[in-house]
Amino acid sequence: MRAVRRSRVCFARGFLISPALPLRFDQEPPRFAKPGMQGDACLLAASGDRRDANADLSLGSEKGYLRLIGNKARADDYKDGNGERVPSQ
Repeated sequence: MRAVRRSRVCFARGFLISPALPLRFDQEPPRFAKPGMQGDACLLAASGDRRDANADLSLGSEKGYLRLIGNKARADDYKDGNGERVPSQ
């Protein structure tokens, strides 16, 4: 039996996707032939003093695994076209 995680996305790139046309992502669980660790990390910096950090780490063996996923995002407030302060959320 194959374990597959399925997700449905109903909002992407600022546009609502019709429930009749969902996007589906299939994800295989991490596989370990011997005890070990694998993962990905990402850092992003952008205008408005935006900073994001993401990590996806898996520790495991042939018997099973532990997966840790984390995200940290931050941005400063900005001004709209009228010069009014808009809080970053």
